[in-house]
This record gives sequence, C-alpha cells and structure tokens, in this order.
Amino acid sequence: MLKIIFKYWAINLLISLVLFVLYRIVMAQAYYSDKMGFYEKFIFFVEAITGLFYSALYLNVMLCSSLLFYLNLIKKIRENYLLSFITFAGTPVAVVVYLIIAIIISKITTPSFITLLVFSILYQIITTIEFINFRKRISSI
Repeated sequence: MLKIIFKYWAINLLISLVLFVLYRIVMAQAYYSDKMGFYEKFIFFVEAITGLFYSALYLNVMLCSSLLFYLNLIKKIRENYLLSFITFAGTPVAVVVYLIIAIIISKITTPSFITLLVFSILYQIITTIEFINFRKRISSI
C-alpha cells in the first residue's frame, strides 16, 4: 500500500512543481514599459509583489495537499470513499471555494488573483483525476 500511495504522491508532487513553474511563467508575462509614469510603475511593483506572494502560497498549499495522500495508509480512511477523497482533493476544493468567495465578496479582479484561481482549479481537477485512478487501483487489490 505504501508503494501505491508513494507513487501517487510522487506524481502529484511533479504535477505541483510543473504547475508552479507554469504559474510563474504566466505571472512573469506582465507588461512593463519605461514609458510608464510613477503611478503605473508603483502599481506594477505592487502587482509583482502580490504575484510572488500568491505563487509562494500556491506552492505551499500544493505541497501540503500532496502530503495528505499519506493519510490513506490508515485503513479507516482508505476504505471510506469520502475521507479518501478529502485526503486527495479536500484542500484544493477548499482553496477554490475560498478564492471564489473572495472574488464574489471583495470583488478582487487583479490578474494575479484570477490566475491563481485558474491554476487552483486546474490543480483541483488533476487531483480529482488522480483520486479516481487511485480508487480504481485500490478496488482492484
């Protein structure tokens, strides 16, 4: 069982790192010009710092989420479909719900925040697919 969970954890870790690199590449595509005024440069700087914060937060959430896979070593969790799902996709679902609520309530529509939401949804979809494959693998044992 440890080998199966380790395999899914390693795959998730690699996917997390790839998504993080893609996220940083997307965030680095911001437009900067020497013709910007002081205010535009200041806003660009604040947006860049915010993007760095979001990317660090994104990486930490993905890494912590992938560590929860190991809770499936506990037989009660592994045998319960809902608890097993929570170990795989619970944290990404919670983050996506939080980001959507933050957008609705505070109307945050900065490009870095929207990019964070898109990549969080993408990560959540990938972990759900991993969970489905994991359940198929577990049921065949």
